[in-house]
Amino acid sequence: MIAGANGFIGGAVLQRLGDKYDFGALTRRPVDGTPCMQADIRDIAAIQPANHDTHAGRHLSG
Repeated sequence: MIAGANGFIGGAVLQRLGDKYDFGALTRRPVDGTPCMQADIRDIAAIQPANHDTHAGRHLSG
């Protein structure tokens, strides 16, 4: 799960590693070709479901 996947750094990670790993995204806007949960990371209740069955999370912002 990458929070901020449609940002500069998150987008670069998806572009370079997306063919090697199955990423999901937690974003405010959809990311083409990536399963997304849309929510604002400032809203804890909205992002809690994103952690279900997730092995790791990383917020990438530039």
